[in-house]
Amino acid sequence: DYDLPLSRSWKLRAGAEGKREADWVANGQVSFDPLQNAILPYPTLSRFDGVQHIAAVHAAITYREGDWAVEAGSRLEDVRVAVSTEQPSQPVRRRVAGFAHRLSVTRDIGRDHLALRLSRSRDRLDPSDLNPVLFTVDPQNQSRGNPLLRPQDIDTAEAEYGFDHSGFQATAALYLRRTDRLIGDDYRFGADNVLLRTVRNNGVRRSIGGEVVLSGPIGKTIRYSLSGNVRSDRIARDDDLGPYR
Repeated sequence: DYDLPLSRSWKLRAGAEGKREADWVANGQVSFDPLQNAILPYPTLSRFDGVQHIAAVHAAITYREGDWAVEAGSRLEDVRVAVSTEQPSQPVRRRVAGFAHRLSVTRDIGRDHLALRLSRSRDRLDPSDLNPVLFTVDPQNQSRGNPLLRPQDIDTAEAEYGFDHSGFQATAALYLRRTDRLIGDDYRFGADNVLLRTVRNNGVRRSIGGEVVLSGPIGKTIRYSLSGNVRSDRIARDDDLGPYR
């Protein structure tokens, strides 16, 4: 990360990031008769290795004049996901690139502040959600990923007011959020009434909510913090029986 003051009011911040994340999962299963006192065979293993290579660059510019501050920034992220399994015919390689944007306007009012924020971001895909290998959780439940899964996009608008008086601090925020290509669990009954869980993109979620955070001193050595939030979600999805909310 690098900060570059351009003038008394303008400042530029830029940076880059590189990361490698690796996950390894193994699942073993074996059939046996609990009434027979026999040595169990070695379980049949299903395994996969998931590796993410993450590269990102970001930049933001800030303008401050008096009690006002405006910041606008973008982040370009390139994520390569490779999922390899013990079955050579089922390797999965995905590459997802996209921008995340944010804009904030802040007004200082003495010790108080008022902030408005807009943002657009894209969630990363979890390699385990892309894993095509069938995992047996127990005799009645199985799980499998979806190699065709797409990342979900999130748009957020937020308004925040905070104040700090004599050590007592409080922040109240209201937000609106929309999630497109919502990733959710999908359950279906297969042969012998075995429940199969997978994931897929299905629907849009609209959320409205608020959060309050309070903190302050109790005497000279103790400080308390209290937070609470309320949120309402409306989810529109399509399934085999038609759309529902």
